[in-house]
Amino acid sequence: MTLLYKLFRQNPETREGIILTTSGLGIIANLLIAAVKVVIGLFASSIAIVSEGINNASDALTSLLTLVGTKLAGKHRDKKHPFGYGRIEYLTSLIVAVLILVTGIETLKSSIERIIRPADLAVSYLSLAVIAVTAVAKFALGTYTVKMGKKVGSGALEGVGVDSRNDSLISVVTIAASLVFLFSGVSLDAYAGIFISVLILRSGFLILKDTVADLLGRPADEELAADLYREIRSTEGVAAAVDLILHNYGPDAYTGS
Repeated sequence: MTLLYKLFRQNPETREGIILTTSGLGIIANLLIAAVKVVIGLFASSIAIVSEGINNASDALTSLLTLVGTKLAGKHRDKKHPFGYGRIEYLTSLIVAVLILVTGIETLKSSIERIIRPADLAVSYLSLAVIAVTAVAKFALGTYTVKMGKKVGSGALEGVGVDSRNDSLISVVTIAASLVFLFSGVSLDAYAGIFISVLILRSGFLILKDTVADLLGRPADEELAADLYREIRSTEGVAAAVDLILHNYGPDAYTGS
């Protein structure tokens, strides 16, 4: 409780405060949603619903990693790291992507096993209604997290938000497969699980691709470069400014010449 109190006491105007508060909300929401889905999935013998719950639990972990990474990245520079610790956020994003990929692989594996060894479903309209409510909650949480991630330039936070929004789409697929079973008796649960795993894997791959680009080094933002040129050239005594080189040491840390 002390940790949660500190999280929500953060200054909402600072970059660190926004990331920590948003991550804290993500941890709480995802743990609650994961618990609900796992319980429903176990009672309904639905691999798709249980997979959703596990994926939501992993979302809570990725939010925690984002939180820890932000705290570490905020450490002041020292003799060993004269440019600071900002790039830790990229490593956090990398770990988030790998965890998402692992979740997708495990979901795919479980779904294939369910095709080989089918099991009866026991879903109900009430359980599907609960899942629908959690889907709306996940979409709202994901949209808010993406917005905050873009606002502060946090790839890890934005990745968590995108994954959260994908979860709402996954819930729609699960609900559709369950409704087909309730109306026709045909179980598409395992196939829905495979589709879910593909979406999870795609999300993890996109985050991984974007993070690797940051670690390898990508071109500087054109708007930032233009602002720097304008500021430098307007300085008294400066005749010209050309060949600007910027090195990124974190989402909000640059050194250049």
